Amino acid sequence: MKKKIIKYSKSYQNIFNLKKDFIKYNNFELKRVLKINTVHKNSMERKFCKNCKKKLTKKTLFKSFNIDYKICNFCGHLNSNFQENEKLFKTLYKKNSSLTFGNVYKNNYLERMKKIYIPKVNFLKTVIKKPLKVLDYGCGAGHFVYALNSKGYQAYGFEINENMKKLVPKRIANKIFYSGDLENVINSNNIDCLSLINVLEHLKDPDEIWSEFVNSKAKYIYISVPLLSFSVLLEHVFSSVYPKQLGGAHTHLYTEQSLNYIFKKYKLRILGEWWFGTDIADLIRSLIVQNKFYNTKSFNKLLDKYFNNYLDKMQNILDVSKKSQEVHMVLTKC
Repeated sequence: MKKKIIKYSKSYQNIFNLKKDFIKYNNFELKRVLKINTVHKNSMERKFCKNCKKKLTKKTLFKSFNIDYKICNFCGHLNSNFQENEKLFKTLYKKNSSLTFGNVYKNNYLERMKKIYIPKVNFLKTVIKKPLKVLDYGCGAGHFVYALNSKGYQAYGFEINENMKKLVPKRIANKIFYSGDLENVINSNNIDCLSLINVLEHLKDPDEIWSEFVNSKAKYIYISVPLLSFSVLLEHVFSSVYPKQLGGAHTHLYTEQSLNYIFKKYKLRILGEWWFGTDIADLIRSLIVQNKFYNTKSFNKLLDKYFNNYLDKMQNILDVSKKSQEVHMVLTKC
């Protein structure tokens, strides 16, 4: 059996400019999250874990931006105290709901593709060294599809939100599906690998996707998910800073334990894993946003002098401990 590949960390300095909008549009995004959380809080109580479907404890672990959260005692998954409903999804995915991501898609498409998505392709190439036909489910504006095709893969996208269609470059416009049964799309196009890059946490029922993959002809699955991490603790403390890890679109978060539960359930084996995050960058972002209330430029200069040059080294400690904000995994059917 081939040895599992484990990778830790990536440089944040390379993508710093792409993340500045989180500071620039902090107040707008914060108001948006609070509005979404208000809708979410008016949903029915969640009594069963979103990951394993076991009954949840009534004990709240913590409260963040008006939402209570619980850890599943069976699989270790972090759940909000409320279910998702149609009103929540309409609020989340209505047109132009986020200034930050809207600007990223419009203004920095190629830079974002090269600096964020090409490394994801390179990781896949490191883990599986043969040509693959890939379907990226929940492909958004097609960044990962574009990156895969630019690196020699035959890649397609599947996106249910047709509002994204106008943001897709002409070069890959004919490679995106907007309707159809996922399993049929996989089988009829002889897909080898299904990718879900920051998608599982947005689905009403992730089990449906896992089942469709297992029943399809595809052999590999490539996932990226947000984790219960240091960033979540920061968000709990900095109430004036936009929370991009928990709240809003993320009503639940994975842990290493809850991921392993899913892999065991669907008989999947990990071929490669890549642990990294922006937890320390989120700390610096939180301090900068908080400092705006005091308007002290000298404080930002101190941050730049004493922290920014050590950001990657500090983040690496969390990454190697598997306590980072995100993990990428490539898996195969057993």
